[in-house]
Amino acid sequence: MRLEPRLSRPSQRVNRLLGEYWGNTLRPGLADQNLALDVAVIVDRHIRAAHRIAATTREVESEWEGLSFARRAIEDHEQDRLSQHDGLGLLINLARDTLEALLDHHPEHAEHYLTSWARSSAPIMRRLAIHGWTMRDDVTPDEKIDWLRKSGWTFNPWLRHEVMRLVATSLPQALLSCIDVLVEHVSAGPPEDTALKQMDAASRTEHSERLIFDWLEWMARYAPHATSVRQSLDAIQARHPEWLPFDHPDFSSFEAIQLPEQQIDPAELHAKLEEDPINAIEELASLPEGNSISEEMNRHEGLKSLLATVQKFPADGIKIIDILIGDDRPADPTTRQRAAQSVFNAWTDAEMDDPLREAITSRLDWIWTIGTNEWTEGSRILGSNVDWLTHAFNHWGGQIAKVLLQVINFEYQEAGDGWAGLPEPLRTVMSRMINGSSHASALAQAILARRVSYLFAIDKQWSQHNILPLLDPDTDEPRAVRCWDAYLTVGPTNEAMLQAGHLENYLKMVNRLDDISESNRRYFYQHLAEIALLFDTNSAEQNWLNQFTAIADTEARIRWIQAVSHKLIEFPNDASDAQWNRWMRVYWDNRLRSTPKIMTNEEAGNLASWAFCLNKRFPDAVDLACQHTAPIDQAEDHLDSILDRITYRSNNTDHVEAHPEETAKLLTHILSSTNALPPQGESLLRYHLDEMVSALTKRLGSRQSIPLREQAVRLGITTSTD
Repeated sequence: MRLEPRLSRPSQRVNRLLGEYWGNTLRPGLADQNLALDVAVIVDRHIRAAHRIAATTREVESEWEGLSFARRAIEDHEQDRLSQHDGLGLLINLARDTLEALLDHHPEHAEHYLTSWARSSAPIMRRLAIHGWTMRDDVTPDEKIDWLRKSGWTFNPWLRHEVMRLVATSLPQALLSCIDVLVEHVSAGPPEDTALKQMDAASRTEHSERLIFDWLEWMARYAPHATSVRQSLDAIQARHPEWLPFDHPDFSSFEAIQLPEQQIDPAELHAKLEEDPINAIEELASLPEGNSISEEMNRHEGLKSLLATVQKFPADGIKIIDILIGDDRPADPTTRQRAAQSVFNAWTDAEMDDPLREAITSRLDWIWTIGTNEWTEGSRILGSNVDWLTHAFNHWGGQIAKVLLQVINFEYQEAGDGWAGLPEPLRTVMSRMINGSSHASALAQAILARRVSYLFAIDKQWSQHNILPLLDPDTDEPRAVRCWDAYLTVGPTNEAMLQAGHLENYLKMVNRLDDISESNRRYFYQHLAEIALLFDTNSAEQNWLNQFTAIADTEARIRWIQAVSHKLIEFPNDASDAQWNRWMRVYWDNRLRSTPKIMTNEEAGNLASWAFCLNKRFPDAVDLACQHTAPIDQAEDHLDSILDRITYRSNNTDHVEAHPEETAKLLTHILSSTNALPPQGESLLRYHLDEMVSALTKRLGSRQSIPLREQAVRLGITTSTD
């Protein structure tokens, strides 16, 4: 049998399909404790990471603008109609649904996340905590209102919707005495923040009273029976008779969404294209632009109709392309480009028979010529840390490269054992893309580099000399950066590519990652971790790891160590021990001997997490870990996430039970090396350490656990045995 590489094509519907898979398959299973806790660990880690990326200036305002504002409400809401299936929207849905499942089935675990998220500085996590309090049924409405009042968030603009929703759902059943206290609290007005202090006295007073008015009017909707609410509202209304209530005071802005008219039926547009294709294209592709949600949806409506038509009638795309690149093509290049992009997007998901593939192949070279000369929309100069892949997916240059790969995939599948390598016409077009200097070429290169493993598998010789150099920074560093940025979003390399020189490309890129987007930089270290763990490393290849350690800075070495931990913990017990025997013990021992570079305390602290991922070799790793100062890094949640996964994954060894003395020894050493732990609420680390120290004390007895408990107390870990 021959090798059957697959071309995994990113679909525009992937987030929606993931959402459907979550809703239909995974979410119903959250009653299972193990699944719910596994998912909770994952979403907690990713939301914290998203917060750190968004809050680049470490100001809460930055996080709100970059992360929270994209999600208007934690619950399903029409204001999030356009974002509920994007990556962030799906992540928040997962966090919300998982929290609700824990509240329903495992409230003792939900409490930990409610507490941790409420104590976080990230507005999105606080909003999730407020949503959880709104949904929980193990406390009374009065207790919910009291918790919110004491939180100090009543007038927090970043938490506004969730705060007001909690009050709205609690007021109808709340005691009048509780409502009276809330009225008194609201009537005191907001605290003087920086924005208020910048106003003059009159403006400050009016601004505060308007906020109080909005709150009292909101409360009157849900507690019309409460005299204190009505009296306070009447008093402030008498001072400002001109004020009218907002329909939606729980949102800083609210946009009524009008759905666009029904798209033209593909069969109808198919007939129009048959009758007068030029007029049909200009009519559909030149709709006016707009800024509001409804106008933005309508702006793309015609192009969506074109997309749907070509998806149903792929051969219609040939008719359209012939007009767009022919002598009688429409005058407006933007019209031509938009129409062409709709065709390209349809073809990337289309079933391609022989006539269609032949027609596309015969036109690719001319499409590329016309496009690079005339289609300039979206061809702007981009700065550093660009998400090249996303840009390529939305630009015609990247889209036509995806069409080319789709043609190749069908040609390869149909050829079977008769495959003789990439057809010459397709090689010709790819060569123009690879060697070009236009913006479209840059994006096509990113798409081709992303699929280098696939192309290498089906035509090793040509790809080794033409595609693989795209990832060589010594040949063209700017090109290599954008190609790596795209390549890193897919799975790691294969052993044949490593042997063909790709391993050297990895080493060359170690100190050239500054212009790779941060989200993709993480994948670089995951690739290196998988190379170390998944490929047979003989004595010659082992040298690559020494080279990496020698040339990488401390941050890069730490990130690789962490990536190894996260991959290793997924291994079955025997497989993780095999990695220890194969290379990990030797590497760790060499680092303790300062080979090839002196090991920093931060590295040693992260290396200690490898021990928790092992089985029978755990005691051996503990011995090595305790030979070097190994502090917990306050700036990272690495140990926290490892302990999370160990605690809740049944396939990992319970070292507290299997190796209590060694576990106590390792924890004592780690804690004694640490000056301070992350603040309570910033992670679940204190909770996990508390659980482990308590369990070890019970397992070993009070006397034997004294050193461990002393270090725990020094760092403010209050265990259940204290």
